[in-house]
Amino acid sequence: MRYAATIHSSNSDLLALINDILDLSKVEAGQMDVQFAPAAVDSILEALRQSFAPVAGNKGLEFATEHGENVPQYFVTDSQRLLQVLRNLLSNAFKFTERGRVTVAVERAGDNALRFEVRDTGIGIAR
Repeated sequence: MRYAATIHSSNSDLLALINDILDLSKVEAGQMDVQFAPAAVDSILEALRQSFAPVAGNKGLEFATEHGENVPQYFVTDSQRLLQVLRNLLSNAFKFTERGRVTVAVERAGDNALRFEVRDTGIGIAR
């Protein structure tokens, strides 16, 4: 069952990658549609955990998600686009982190905003 779940997850990730490529074409053509709807913070973090826990395990890295205080349970966003951005940032974090930890965190950023952060112990970006 675990292997089947991993295969399903990999297929879903591949489909997401294909959709990302199609979205780039839409952006270039000025045809990007944004679909705002309520989304659960915990669902976003769980989707990221499911996608990247196997990557972390394979590389021997710790992967953590952090849910800050006073973060609402639900917020309005285009969850597909948000996940697209966060997956891209996490992919890069895992790609350039040899040991240590990768963290995705959500914090409140003012009255009507949330801030998502991806932190890692990788090589970083040269100044």
